[in-house]
Amino acid sequence: MKIKYIIISSIVAAIGLLIFLTYSILIIYGDRSRILGIWAMHKAYSTPIVFYGKIVDEKSNPISGADVHYSASVNPLTDGKKYDGISDLNGWFSISKIKGASLYVTVWKKGYYPIENLSGGAFAYGVPPSSDIDRPLPTKDNPAVFVLRKMGETVSLVPIGRDVAIPKDGTPVEISLSTGTEVPEGEGDIIVECWTKNEGLDPNLNEHYDWRFRLTIPDGGLVERKDEFDFIAPETGYRPMIEFNMLKDAPEWKGDFQDEYFLRLKDNRYARMEFRMTSRGDHFATVTSYLNPSPGARNLEYDPEKAIKPEP
Repeated sequence: MKIKYIIISSIVAAIGLLIFLTYSILIIYGDRSRILGIWAMHKAYSTPIVFYGKIVDEKSNPISGADVHYSASVNPLTDGKKYDGISDLNGWFSISKIKGASLYVTVWKKGYYPIENLSGGAFAYGVPPSSDIDRPLPTKDNPAVFVLRKMGETVSLVPIGRDVAIPKDGTPVEISLSTGTEVPEGEGDIIVECWTKNEGLDPNLNEHYDWRFRLTIPDGGLVERKDEFDFIAPETGYRPMIEFNMLKDAPEWKGDFQDEYFLRLKDNRYARMEFRMTSRGDHFATVTSYLNPSPGARNLEYDPEKAIKPEP
């Protein structure tokens, strides 16, 4: 009986071992691609990172004391791990002893403007670089260069940022750039009129329709602002209004319009404005403007610390 028990136990153990080995083989060989994928991902997110950078202004002068913000991708399911640094007297900075698949770096300093694609960047360490996004990996002898633009002479301006409902039937709406509010006829700095023919259409279906608008500067004018760092309003070239007309069968139809302008108002005050007209949904104009309250003064470079509170 004892011998029989030993034989049965041995057979059961052998069967168990066979099942274990079979299962192991299936895991290792049958799902090998998955295991290799997990290992490759682990290796990518564990890649050591050593980074060297330098911060300069638009004239290539080094910027000291600038803030540096790092975000290292350490896990595909979470946000990047954050680190901070500061540039030295020569504008240099570096970070090491961290890990990640990639690193995103941004720089900032009070008194400077960030420049798109030049004040930040992505760097691939544990993954193949993207030619459209990632910058070359820096070295100590060839650091990544980041550029900030030094502010000029800022002045006290009245900032406005408002959404104003606009009727669809062309009824004029006058807006004050001193308050950002709708004002009675004859008192506005800008006049917005819009004609939209989308009655009965579902705004969620992206259906096309005819619409147009007119933006008028009464007894003044506007001129397009083409450079984000151009803060001096021109002396000439102003026109009293702009008109935009979008037909429903236009090849590149869109339901909104956006542009930036310098304005010369009727009292010879100057402003710069980002204007957006949205014909969908609530049908409104978005006005973001900076007004110099001194007649004849064309400097429109803004510093939030010098902001003048809009009139009530």
